[in-house]
Amino acid sequence: MSAFLLVVNSLATSGLFPDEVADLRLNCKFGGSSGDLVVTDRRVFFVRPKGLVHSIKLGEIREVRIEPAFLGIQLVIETFNGQYKYTCSRSEGETVIRAVAKRKAQAPGRPVEAPVQAVDASFRVTTVKEVVLVICPHCGQRNDAGTRKCTNCGASI
Repeated sequence: MSAFLLVVNSLATSGLFPDEVADLRLNCKFGGSSGDLVVTDRRVFFVRPKGLVHSIKLGEIREVRIEPAFLGIQLVIETFNGQYKYTCSRSEGETVIRAVAKRKAQAPGRPVEAPVQAVDASFRVTTVKEVVLVICPHCGQRNDAGTRKCTNCGASI
């Protein structure tokens, strides 16, 4: 019983199981609270000082992407059951994407140095680009915010 208690306490403080290998640990926000996002050889999880918040098995991840957000970017991990959104910097988000892609490409028992290009077709890495449109007051055509004249009627925007 004391060995089980030791494993539970170890999991609560670090988030790692005794035989689990962490590839990446970075500080970010989830649900407005700071914590650590960790990528391991078998899952991605978010842990706060008080303990584990959630854990996502690598096999459950469908897509990892970066989306524009109000103050910077959001890292989005999409699973078969829903989405997890984290606030971090663009470079940190790209690092997580590479780490997850590398682990998903790795077959069990292979070393972690598997090339990122070997990611299977079921796992997509995308970056979403934000486009701002302006509506022409004369004809209602949607135009890029950088244009001065409507592409449909030629009126000044």
